[in-house]
Amino acid sequence: MALPEQNKGGGGGGGGALTSMRHVTEQLERVQERLDRVGIENLPWQPCLKLYDHQDAFFFCDPPYLNGRQKAYQSWSFAQFSELLDALRNAKGKWMITINDSPEVRRACAGLRLLKVSHPRGIISGKAYTQLCVTEK
Repeated sequence: MALPEQNKGGGGGGGGALTSMRHVTEQLERVQERLDRVGIENLPWQPCLKLYDHQDAFFFCDPPYLNGRQKAYQSWSFAQFSELLDALRNAKGKWMITINDSPEVRRACAGLRLLKVSHPRGIISGKAYTQLCVTEK
């Protein structure tokens, strides 16, 4: 079975990703090098924070949006977000949270660094969504 040199995408007009085995192997090697000392856990955030919190740690937290309308997962309540935020404010390590932007979230994050970012929503839709990146000052 031969793999195509290039995936033309849905429209067949070119511009797709290279799919040769050599390219895939090179990409995997770069990913392996980048993630060599990175730990990824599938735990609830409370035991993960308790287990790994130390001065040199970095926690990237991407909790479910607050009061969202998405169908893929359950939204978080403001109380759940506040619990995470309070725990991170007391953490020894550094951290970042990405969360939907709202006046309620901005009030809870008073005194922290907030950066509003915009991302494309899907590949074809042409629409964007915004969220906040929250970190310590």
